[in-house]
Amino acid sequence: CLVVLVQLGVAFSISPPMTAAAIVCGGCLLLIMRPYNLRVQQSGKALRNSTNSMYASIMEFMAGMQVAKSYGVEQTHLEIFRKNSTEIQKQLVRFTRIISKTGMYFQIGTAVAIGAFLWGAVEIAHLAAERLLVLVFIFSRLLPRFRQMQQSYHQILHTLPAFEAASVMQMQLEQDQESPPTIGYNGVS
Repeated sequence: CLVVLVQLGVAFSISPPMTAAAIVCGGCLLLIMRPYNLRVQQSGKALRNSTNSMYASIMEFMAGMQVAKSYGVEQTHLEIFRKNSTEIQKQLVRFTRIISKTGMYFQIGTAVAIGAFLWGAVEIAHLAAERLLVLVFIFSRLLPRFRQMQQSYHQILHTLPAFEAASVMQMQLEQDQESPPTIGYNGVS
């Protein structure tokens, strides 16, 4: 974080308008990626639901294993488990595709932004070559940080539904917890 602030300080000292333009470009790239945030969150919810379904079928099978064997419905439980496993796999592949698309679009947007930045620095701001090289170096180091922020945010959005479900379960367990009986030892020496 300190390195980023120092780099921004140097960039502002070289060309405040170009630095502001680069920051705006980075912010715009993050805003353009917002629709993918919703998809990532939906993917996390779907994965949580699929995982819950698989755990429920495992618990049901384990609880009724003897009954399932005696009635010969083991194959039914196995098919349910396979279906749930396939659904989890699909959700993980979907999440990976979303992350890959976001990365690709972000890289394309970064290339366009750097091109526009170079054009603006040369044609509009008339920056000297050495100043331009320093700014390009700084911004080429800062733009990946925007991408890292986006990826971190996607990871949080993807795991948030599972965290929320675990928190709700923990609260329910704490509410349902029985208090230990108190035993009095009056008159015992």
